[in-house]
This record gives sequence, C-alpha cells and structure tokens, in this order.
Amino acid sequence: ASELLSCNTERRKKEKEILKKLLSEIEKEKRHPHEDGCIVTASKEFLPGIIGLLAAKLTQVFQVPTCIFSETEEGLLKGSCRSIPSCNIFIALQNIQDSNKDLSFGGHHAAAGVAIKKENLSIFKREFAKEIFKQCSVEDFRLLIDIDAEIHIDEINQKLWGDLHLLEPFGAQNKTPIFYIKEATVLEAKVIKDIHIKLKIISGEKKISVVFFDRLDIIKEINANKKIALIAKIKENTWQNKRILELFGIDLKII
Repeated sequence: ASELLSCNTERRKKEKEILKKLLSEIEKEKRHPHEDGCIVTASKEFLPGIIGLLAAKLTQVFQVPTCIFSETEEGLLKGSCRSIPSCNIFIALQNIQDSNKDLSFGGHHAAAGVAIKKENLSIFKREFAKEIFKQCSVEDFRLLIDIDAEIHIDEINQKLWGDLHLLEPFGAQNKTPIFYIKEATVLEAKVIKDIHIKLKIISGEKKISVVFFDRLDIIKEINANKKIALIAKIKENTWQNKRILELFGIDLKII
C-alpha cells in the first residue's frame, strides 16, 4: 500500500510539473489556442499514465479540443484527446483517418486514444484543426456555465453556508450551486503551489479569498485594484481551528 501511495504521489507531482510547463508555454505563444481551434503537443516527457489528465486539464482551461502525445522509443506517438461539448472528435479523427491510414484511434465524441507516426505530427495538427473548424466557430470555444444566482459577497456567511447544506447531497443530478458576483475589487493576487491562483477581493466592507485551481493563465491579467466580475462556488476551510468561507473560482472577467 505504501509503495502504491508513493507511486501516486510521484505521478501527481510529475503531472503538476508538466501542466505548469505546458500552461507557461501556451501563455508565451502569440496566438491564443482559440485561433488554432485546438492544442496538439508531444514529448517523451509526457508519461502515458498522465496524458489523459493533461488533455482534460488543458481542455477545461482553454475550452478547445486537446491532444497530448507521449513519444515511444520507436518514434511512435500515442496520444489522448479530449473535446468540448460542441465538437465530436470521433468524427474529426475518422475524417483524418480517411486520408491518413497510418493513424489509428478509438473512443467516442468527447474522448479518444490516438496513435500516429512522429513525422506526421505537424500534418495531424493541421488536419485536426481543419476538422475542428468544420464543426465549431470561435464562439463555441467560450465556456458556458449555468449560474444559479447572483450574490453579493456581503451575503456569504455561515447562515448561507448552512442553507446550502440543506440542498445536499450534491452530484450529477443535483450540482453544487454556482454564483455570479457582479463586481469586486482585487486586493491581492498570488500564485500558490506553483500552479494555482489565490485572490483576495473586496466589495463594500467585506473581504473574501478566491482560489482558481490550475489557472496560471489568468495571473498576467490580474493585479491589485483591478475590478472583476466572477463566477464561483462557496466552500469552507478550517484553518487554526477556525471555519473560514472562501470561493472556489470558476471564471472571471475584468470590468
């Protein structure tokens, strides 16, 4: 059991390191992934056991279909692809395979495993992007979120937290409530654990913390005194024996 725990810890550490590197590289690109319609990348560094997790994370952050390939010693690329609701990647890959018999894949509309030759990576990326834009427009790359209610941060208190508990249990058919905060001012923005973003915001007299997991992409837009609108869930943390309400950030906009 201890050996399994050690392996899982090492895998999560490796996943975090690679995700941070990928996010940093994408942010340095002059073109946004929305312009390309997809993210396609490959490396020997991408271990087979984490490429699915990486593809899912990047799809979630940038809202474009993503393929992450692990390179084998034989020069074959084996990848994991994830998609967005408006794009059927099974059809996209099927159309590519019609003109490229070296490609093999399996999966469904939202996720697939793919194998190609290393020398065909640039061709695959070009053809994959072409197929994505046959199905989608740039508008489809925007994250659509069902909001349950607008709230002011003055209203976020232990009574509200207790009322939310009455709605449990939460799951696929009863999702955790999502709130819209129309306006708040950023007091502080910092990176935590190398890959997450923590904001301290204020509206009126009330201050509260917001954590965005795996969202290094937003840090360059945020600094003190910026006014933002945000979408978030409410969560409770215990620190030094005190129960503290915070926000789990989903998305934000500079206003």
